[in-house]
Amino acid sequence: MGWDEAEQQLALTDGSSGLQDFARINFPLTECILDFWHVTDHLTELGLAIYGEQESKRIEQVDSWCHQLKAKGGLAVLRIIEALDLGTHDAADKAAHGDCLRHFRNHQHRMDHPCYLANG
Repeated sequence: MGWDEAEQQLALTDGSSGLQDFARINFPLTECILDFWHVTDHLTELGLAIYGEQESKRIEQVDSWCHQLKAKGGLAVLRIIEALDLGTHDAADKAAHGDCLRHFRNHQHRMDHPCYLANG
């Protein structure tokens, strides 16, 4: 109720194309935003792959990435992740890195969290 009168129309998604397509088709004025907590799950998985049992280092790094996501947006975090050197890591770690990169590359245009926060 009242959707058409709303000042802002937002759709929080997990990045699946079905949800974004549904929102775009049925609610053309809606801005699709990738849910912050969903994105942090990908960063947490990357942190687990890179830092494994180094819990304090992993927590510190994931917190830093999340802060950057909130303060500077998805493109800034994408650049940070792209610059990571995983030369000495195993194939599983590199696969986790690739998955995270793919997610950020595919969805960074819906990760403008500084703008979303500024707009309330």
